Amino acid sequence: MSGKENLAGAKLAQAAALVALMLQKVCNEVILSVIVQITQKSPSQ
Repeated sequence: MSGKENLAGAKLAQAAALVALMLQKVCNEVILSVIVQITQKSPSQ
């Protein structure tokens, strides 16, 4: 592999890690909002 391919691979891996972090953050927010909705819908005692 040439240096350019190594650099492209490193940038691709960095971008993939960034996307994974963003997806994880979005999933956490969605899960939290769902939990909040469920707790709000449940009859308060």
